[in-house]
This record gives sequence, C-alpha cells and structure tokens, in this order.
Amino acid sequence: MDKKYLLMVVLFVLVVFTPNCSRASQSRLMLPLKEDILVRVEGTVLHYQKKSFWNEDAFLKILKKRDEIELSQIKRFKDDLFKYGEGGEYATSFDVKFDKVERSITLRCDVTGAVSKTGNNYRATFMWLLRPLGLDFIDNDFSESKDELFWGGLVDNVSTTVKIMLPPKDSVYSAWHHPNGHCHAHVWWTE
Repeated sequence: MDKKYLLMVVLFVLVVFTPNCSRASQSRLMLPLKEDILVRVEGTVLHYQKKSFWNEDAFLKILKKRDEIELSQIKRFKDDLFKYGEGGEYATSFDVKFDKVERSITLRCDVTGAVSKTGNNYRATFMWLLRPLGLDFIDNDFSESKDELFWGGLVDNVSTTVKIMLPPKDSVYSAWHHPNGHCHAHVWWTE
C-alpha cells in the first residue's frame, strides 16, 4: 500500500512540476510575433511562403545564428511535409531571406506531388500545411471565396494568417461543393 502511495506522489510531482516543452511555453523571445503563410496554386505546383516577424532582441539572436536558423527552417518544413503529408509531396527550390528592416524571416519553396490531375479535374492536399498548425478548413472556419481560402487567428499564441490562393472560379470554394470546393484538408477544382 505504501508503494502505491509513494508512486502516486512521485507521478503527481512529475506532472505538476515538469516544465511544459510545447512551443507555446517557450520564451517569448524565441517565438515570432506574427506569421503569415501564403500558398499559391499554379497548375500542379504549390508555391509556399512563410514570413515570420520577430521582436528586436530575438531577431538579433537569430542573425548571430543565421546559417543555423536557415538550415533549421528548411529541415522543419521538410520534416512536417514528410510527417503530415500523404506520401507523394516533396519540396524544392528553397529560399530563406532575412530582412533586417522588417525583422522577418521568409521561407519560400515549391511543393510538388500535393496536386493531382485527372483529365480536367484537380485535387490538392493541404494536410502537410494544416496539421502542424492544428488547423482544418472546415472546423476552423476558413473564409471562402471564388479564388482563395483564408484564416487568421492564434497558433501557439502567435498571430497567424493562412492564405491559399486558388485558380479563380465562377463559384465559391465552399465545403463539399462541386465542381470546385474543399473538405477538411483538400481542395478540388476543374479547368
């Protein structure tokens, strides 16, 4: 009986006093102030861009480790693509820019294998983009229009926007709509 009690006390102490290592609990200095994500569809290629804005102290620390940060940005993107993708996506043409005036880092690349085409019908997966952010086109109420899906809010206490620019159509890209529409993490359209 005493061993069970001791084990419960030890587990309680570990749960209560072990620091939370989530992104949200990290020092505010090393979290961006804001992130703007833009994905533009062009044929079967997705042009990805993430722009992260930082406070002055954090950006000075980032600049001191510029090469390391650049490589870690690319690695993190590739890891998320592999972990959350559906298996055929891959990224090429990486470019990372540091802007001292805006105190921003911009990661750009092209994602291929995320858009499939059969005849005149296209289908794009965005699981690789949405899952790491904890988002979903339907459950998170993305704004729908005839040429984009848009969301703005907090991700891990960071102000974040996600904009998916799609081929312009005569009708709104709405949930479960055909010939152009979306579900939780996919978008479809016809030529």
